[in-house]
Amino acid sequence: AGNLNNRTDLLLLKLRLERFPWISFEIAGKLNLDPNKLKIWNGLLSYKNLRYLGYIPFLDLPSVVSKWDIGLLLESCDNEYSSYFNHNKIYQYLALGKPFVSYDFNEGFHRFRNVAFLGKNSGEYADMIYPAITKSGLPETVSDCLLIARESSAEKRAFEFINILEGL
Repeated sequence: AGNLNNRTDLLLLKLRLERFPWISFEIAGKLNLDPNKLKIWNGLLSYKNLRYLGYIPFLDLPSVVSKWDIGLLLESCDNEYSSYFNHNKIYQYLALGKPFVSYDFNEGFHRFRNVAFLGKNSGEYADMIYPAITKSGLPETVSDCLLIARESSAEKRAFEFINILEGL
């Protein structure tokens, strides 16, 4: 779930579609791709295990994502931006009790304990899909996801930021 843009790793998605033809992948979000990436995207639409849902209004998105087993973060890890990556999408997945698979972008991802399945490269990323699916829906996984989401709420992060400012 999330807009597809020039930071989206479409080749990573293609590799997942090819490696796991029996898994259905759903993508939701607006398209904001340059012509080269749009060509790749249009080629991906021919895969039978990819379903593009298009843009889903924010208030309707939870009912769609709640039906998924896991979330995928498909941001590319080959640019400077990715070393700082920490997307709100993570917290949205967690708030819905969903573990997620991602590249291991930075140390900040390690705090997600046993609900983040991280790979350093495309192969490791693929290896994380089954463990994530296996843990999906387990009461302890859902509980861990919700706990981390609560610990990371906007209110809590704002409070922590204010405390830092007051300490200056």
